[in-house]
Amino acid sequence: MRSRSAYPSPGVIGPCVRPLDNSPDPSTGQTFGLHRLKSNAGTSSYNGLLLGLDRQITRGWSFNTKYTFSHSINVGTIGGGEAIAPQNAACLACEKGPSIYDVRHNIILASVYELPIGKR
Repeated sequence: MRSRSAYPSPGVIGPCVRPLDNSPDPSTGQTFGLHRLKSNAGTSSYNGLLLGLDRQITRGWSFNTKYTFSHSINVGTIGGGEAIAPQNAACLACEKGPSIYDVRHNIILASVYELPIGKR
């Protein structure tokens, strides 16, 4: 049974041969071995609008509201420090889409009441 590896054998990618893999160095005769180039080519962008309202209802009781409208877009990345291989390496722009952190609408409501205990 043939072993299946995530990587092709050295020097071969499908029908193509990579020129530097296992090619001898002209000065020493030593082969270069297997080369893999990895780079961070992904980008991210975030656009957002934050609206807030803080209101003191009575003495000791306050209320606040926050609303965020936003959009987070990634190109070629998943997020959280992880990356994936593009489906088409010749078209990185084709990998553009919403990120895992894309939350379009976020509403926060909070109320605080200060207890009259310990006041002078």
